[in-house]
Amino acid sequence: MQLFRFPFLLALTLLVTACQTAPVTGRKQLMLVPESQAIQASTQAYAEVLAPIKKQGKLNDDPAMKARVDKITARLVAQAIKYRPETESWDWQVAVIDDPKTLNAWCMAACYSTDEDGTVRLPFDPATSELVPEVWERWLAWDPVRMVAKHADAVRSLAAIYIDAGKKDEWFLDLGAEAFRRALVEIGVTDVYFELFDATHMAIEYRYPLGIRYLAERLSP
Repeated sequence: MQLFRFPFLLALTLLVTACQTAPVTGRKQLMLVPESQAIQASTQAYAEVLAPIKKQGKLNDDPAMKARVDKITARLVAQAIKYRPETESWDWQVAVIDDPKTLNAWCMAACYSTDEDGTVRLPFDPATSELVPEVWERWLAWDPVRMVAKHADAVRSLAAIYIDAGKKDEWFLDLGAEAFRRALVEIGVTDVYFELFDATHMAIEYRYPLGIRYLAERLSP
């Protein structure tokens, strides 16, 4: 036992040192990467992302749009400085990308494939569209269809499941809805609300009361 005491204490010391207090929430957070290293990596990632976009001419240079975005960003930065004064010296930069599909991909990647240091990883190379398998696997891990089998017991315990989508959905969520329904059937869950209706992805607010009513009735004590 004496042989393992020093490594254990060293590991414990490193773990305690890595735990820091978040300045806004006051909660403890585990910092696996030093903040300075995270900032450096983010700066490099930002430059790498913008390089192909600039080359393709997809940066929005419209003065009115830039002024609007700068105004919004200034308010966000002001709040960041309020909570963390040292961020005033950061090199804050904003670029407006004139490519909705690319923008959407980055927003999704921020949810599915962000590294510990905050770097957002796309599942493909934006310059060639070549798939990046290791990043794509991180996306697939959050695929609701694949998650059904992994969390079968939890899914079976749900009091209500509501699934619907437009038949003309621009992002083919109707296909995803059907795949999700079939995955539920495979684990024995068939008591669900399922409907594919005649609409697209947009302007379907009229569907909300239907879903809310169904869930309210099923979840009522």
